[in-house]
Amino acid sequence: MSESTFETSMVLLLIGSVFIAATSFEHRRNVQRQTLAHQLAIDIEPEIRELTEQYANMPIGASVSRYIRDIVTATRNHHAVDAGITARSILDLESVIRALATLYGRGFVTPELAMIATEKVFTHRLRLRDGARYESAEEIIADILRAIKPPV
Repeated sequence: MSESTFETSMVLLLIGSVFIAATSFEHRRNVQRQTLAHQLAIDIEPEIRELTEQYANMPIGASVSRYIRDIVTATRNHHAVDAGITARSILDLESVIRALATLYGRGFVTPELAMIATEKVFTHRLRLRDGARYESAEEIIADILRAIKPPV
């Protein structure tokens, strides 16, 4: 075998070895990631179950329910709103409020959480009338939240 053929063979062998080593390393790293992800999933599964149970059992008191109803009524009757909040939107709002209360570690829903959730859930659902003095739904929601006094 000539010297150049030998060198070429050695280079190809070296490249192949590096490729195999890199592939093996990548495989080991993927296996480690999968194992770690599996371990984390097992470790947090009880916590997720507990949070889900807390969320499902999170009470919304009568005063907060009235507050939500007043906000919804105000969006439907607001002069700058063409189409108010739907019944489905109310269910979504209550779901977000319960989730926030759960994440904040509260045992019940507060009016402050209702205000936060209202801003996030309702702003993209309002259709403004043409020619309204408001530039965005955020302004209308802020106006409504200022006008409706939250329960104590």
